[in-house]
Amino acid sequence: QVSPTLTLEALGGVAIVSNLTGIPYDKIITLTTSEDLEKIAEELKEEDVENINFIYNSWMNRGLNQTALSKIDGIKGVINDDDIESLNSTINSLGYDLSYAMNILKVYQAGKNGFNRIQYAVRTMDNEAYSFYRYSYTTHKFDETTSAYNFLSPKYIESMVNTVNSYDEKYKMSNITLNDLGNTFLVDYSRANPINPFVGKSLGINGVEKINASITMRNPYDYMYKYSSYLLDLAYESSNYYCFSNTVPFKQLALNGLINYSSIDFNNNTVDFGTVNYLKALETGSDIKYLITYRNTEKLKDTEYNYIYSSSYTEWKDEIVETYKKYIEDVNTIGTRIITNHELLSDNVFKVTYGNSKVVVFNYSSKPFIYDGSTIAPNNKGIF
Repeated sequence: QVSPTLTLEALGGVAIVSNLTGIPYDKIITLTTSEDLEKIAEELKEEDVENINFIYNSWMNRGLNQTALSKIDGIKGVINDDDIESLNSTINSLGYDLSYAMNILKVYQAGKNGFNRIQYAVRTMDNEAYSFYRYSYTTHKFDETTSAYNFLSPKYIESMVNTVNSYDEKYKMSNITLNDLGNTFLVDYSRANPINPFVGKSLGINGVEKINASITMRNPYDYMYKYSSYLLDLAYESSNYYCFSNTVPFKQLALNGLINYSSIDFNNNTVDFGTVNYLKALETGSDIKYLITYRNTEKLKDTEYNYIYSSSYTEWKDEIVETYKKYIEDVNTIGTRIITNHELLSDNVFKVTYGNSKVVVFNYSSKPFIYDGSTIAPNNKGIF
């Protein structure tokens, strides 16, 4: 039995390229400092929120558009090296968990931190050191107005892991979150030194095995599960290809009761807001998750980070507390989160049977559904 946990992913800061008399420089937009994160933890403790898993993302090497991990530097004005000990101490003293997120493979700003894309980036089948851009869900194309990034060749994963281990050991960071390693297809078609998928997979596993800290992974491949202490953003939607008539949460059904995993963000996504997200978390045994920033994100509006639009902690705090306590109450009513059966009763209506034989029917349809003489309203549940 794995206890429900509130997962909060906090964004530290981001860098945008500005100009001073024609000379480009990085301008930092601060979103959540280490002190801010301590305040959030203390406030939620006062609200009697017992179990919280904090993920501190975008805190170093320019933030979300992270530079290569050949060196690690906290973002100035967000977190200094000396702040890490205080942050760890505060979070741990409150009985919460804290993980520091980073990219191992995804590298922005070629040329920074010794990253030469010609030498270190993966190559395509035509031997090109290909650059990627953020995918736009509006146009369904890669947006070339955003910053370009490359993927590190798998052959250099171990070198990056060594840097991470040295930093973790020095600053006593007991848990790290891998944003990309574990969920990225590893291959390099370099003609000089090609790496096929089988070798790439082995190099990825080798890198993960050498990490000294406890590891949180973001929606990883199944062969990485055993290396993870926690799973973030575990997808419950299928690819929606036309050959599928319904989505079945296979990952959650297999992992249920073995390890904690979170849902996608409740607040900062355009797929399922509010009730549907909540019901999906309860249906799949997922921890509820929010993306938060302590500072206002208004300055991100006219930048490439404008996809972060609904993350203000102060605006979401009351709902976060209320939703978490409601979730705990529902889990206690059901009596367990261990799922033994999952059935499709009707279009968008699912019956979940739990380890204690309790049954919950989730109605995601637009019409009321009658089960065992009881009517379940649209976007609602019935516990039997």
